[in-house]
Amino acid sequence: MSPASDDAVPPLRSAHSSIPQIPNSKRASSVVSDTPRSIRTEPKANVPYERPVICKEMDEEIVTVPHESFLRDYAPWYPSDQDVKACLDELVKAEVVTNDRCHFVAFEEKKPDDRFNSEIAAYKFITSICDAIATAKIRNRTPCFKMEQKPRSRTASETPGSSHEIDGYFRPLKSTVPGAVESESKDTSTADSAVNCEWNLESGPEPTLDNYRKAVSAAVHVMNDDVRRMFTYSITIENERMSLWYWSRSHSAKSAWFDFTEDINTTVRALASFVFAKMDEIGYDPSIQRRLDIDGNKRELCLVFEVQDQNKDKNRYFKTLHSVAEHLSLRVTGRSTRVFKVIEVGSFDDLAPVPDAKHHILKYVWLDAEAKTEREIQNAIFKDLDEFANKFENEGASGLDEFSGVSSGDQEMLRTALCKPKNYKRHFLTIDCDQQGFQSKPVSPDAIVTDDIFTRLPPATVPASLAYASSSRSHLTSATSSQQPEVKVPREPREYVPKRQYRVVFEEVCEALQNVRELKTVIRGMQDCLTAVQLMFLAGWVHRDISGGNLLWFSEAEMQGRGILSDLEYAKKFDANGQGSADPKTGTPFFMAIEIQRRIYIYRRYNSRDSSSDDFEYPKPRKSKNTKPLHMIHNFEHDLESFFWLLLWTITIRTGNANTQNLVASIFLQSSQCSTDRENAITDGDELMDGLESSISQELKEIVEPIAALRDILMRGYLKRKQAFGDLKKYSKLYGHVRKALGHCLRIAEGPGVPSLPVTFAHEETQTKEVHRGLPPQTRKRVRSTTKAGAGSMSRKSQLISKDGKSTKGVSARHR
Repeated sequence: MSPASDDAVPPLRSAHSSIPQIPNSKRASSVVSDTPRSIRTEPKANVPYERPVICKEMDEEIVTVPHESFLRDYAPWYPSDQDVKACLDELVKAEVVTNDRCHFVAFEEKKPDDRFNSEIAAYKFITSICDAIATAKIRNRTPCFKMEQKPRSRTASETPGSSHEIDGYFRPLKSTVPGAVESESKDTSTADSAVNCEWNLESGPEPTLDNYRKAVSAAVHVMNDDVRRMFTYSITIENERMSLWYWSRSHSAKSAWFDFTEDINTTVRALASFVFAKMDEIGYDPSIQRRLDIDGNKRELCLVFEVQDQNKDKNRYFKTLHSVAEHLSLRVTGRSTRVFKVIEVGSFDDLAPVPDAKHHILKYVWLDAEAKTEREIQNAIFKDLDEFANKFENEGASGLDEFSGVSSGDQEMLRTALCKPKNYKRHFLTIDCDQQGFQSKPVSPDAIVTDDIFTRLPPATVPASLAYASSSRSHLTSATSSQQPEVKVPREPREYVPKRQYRVVFEEVCEALQNVRELKTVIRGMQDCLTAVQLMFLAGWVHRDISGGNLLWFSEAEMQGRGILSDLEYAKKFDANGQGSADPKTGTPFFMAIEIQRRIYIYRRYNSRDSSSDDFEYPKPRKSKNTKPLHMIHNFEHDLESFFWLLLWTITIRTGNANTQNLVASIFLQSSQCSTDRENAITDGDELMDGLESSISQELKEIVEPIAALRDILMRGYLKRKQAFGDLKKYSKLYGHVRKALGHCLRIAEGPGVPSLPVTFAHEETQTKEVHRGLPPQTRKRVRSTTKAGAGSMSRKSQLISKDGKSTKGVSARHR
């Protein structure tokens, strides 16, 4: 098989492939180290503090479908009528179902709340149903999951400080946790909670809403905690009303409730789809495995990622050494970016490093199905750079708009970078291998949007007619008459963008500039990354997400080190005449250009009215100019403005100086909205600079001058360019001015007595220290109009989905 091209990214194995299984375990032990998991936001005590936010975030991410449609479109697999009959045969034999196959024995004459006084007594019977179903002979299937009920038991999580309580769950017969791990805890491993179950004997509006909220918070917890989950499921029951839930990175779905005590066929079909599901069908990624790494007396739980490297025509395996970044979100949907330091090993079960193995970085993310991968974007940029280099060599700098006003020194620097591909590639990460993976399920054609499913008490409902379950939808009953149900008018679901997995392995192991402790090194890294951004300008690309997490420092052996620009997932070819985006708020809020936040250009059209006369006259009637609205397009200066915000944030927030932190508290807000103080910092920065000069430490007072100059340069750039967004001459000079300001800052940072930067977002600190409210937890980052955590990358959403998840730290997903 010939090596694939650089752009070719192989798919993962088939969803129905054989899956390596792991022996039963006794759960993870506190004496066994886990792959460290970074927590990104300030800790909360438990879910009562977070659940309302989770419910609000998830309300717009879920659709509802008839239960038959759910089983067809979302269930792990769809048991046929013959399969259901085989299960019913076993249920009758076990005396769980009546001989006429119309009722469960436990609920033959009464509903659960009429017969039982507790949830434990009422719903333990469901375990007997599942056990009997598991004895059925189903073609090409064997039981893989068992229903367990441990009411109000707490789960054991890999994320420190995080857990949730459960009533019941389906667990795999062969645990996903290595069997050699001894446990000091009796808690259920979150990794083995394949389907979360919530029971409530009451079916009124408040108990129903409470059950729904517990289910969604548990789903968020599971998807945050278990790296292997592609999606997950829940079951909720309120008295006799059963609902099925599907949670994925694209969207989530809830079935209309049905009476599980009366609708025997639907109940059996639903439970059989879980009992006989394969691991990948229920949401476990077979290309990621947990293993116990034993090295002498040292025992650590780790993850092993499989990557199909087409260039080398083989599968490769990477063992995690520790977590670099994980985006723990308050919603299931999104990119869910995770970054690990890894080393290549022989296989899932051969954890010894391969010969000459070096440490690498593995990034695991869910992309929009049609989005370009990191490699595809990088290759496109490199191709355009090669074309520009040829043009530069043939025409010289004088004939190129991109070099208008560029100093001779900067021209020579860029010439050196362009003369050989290896020179400009040093400014970007080196991709070793990458792979596309599973794609999320599409939205059911029968889906409808139901508002406020987690935040408003549901009205009394009548289940869909059993005779027409494939086409009927639930009905709402009037508050005044339960006898005359009115049809709920369905609305078309939004275009939830399908998501697909993507994993990429980088050669360089770097440190984000937001974690680098020396100010001079941060500025050096910014200088190198400015060159990378200017190279992108020459290639005609905008980065669109300059932040403290995407600008990296790479310490090379026997060399000084260098800055590297990362995270090209939002990069786009610049098109001044494009239509822009309906919601272009791409970037990290702390470092986002104010025009992008405000969606209004700083330069405004002014009337050409004569203002020379001292006489004021009543204006003449206004003439229509048929002015077309200006679309907000991310331009090259927006990337440069992000350097200003990163520099300001570094010297105010990261220095640990309470005075400067308070000064900029209203500027660096975790919000898509641009505060008045933030706008003024660019448009009229005198007040900020005066405050900075009086509050900053003596060793850094001189740095205020170049920062003020940088602000002034940016403002002049916006005003002088007016609406000439495509005039490259209006941008070309700016890079030199920014470089000059950074050079001035570096000379100051290299002076005597300049303190280190005590506030970082390294893994160890985020778990133990409470930080200032103006600090961005490392992953709270904004994507378009949605929040996303500060220093890493988060998920790109459909333009039709308006919000993204917020990060959380130490979330306990259940509190009763």
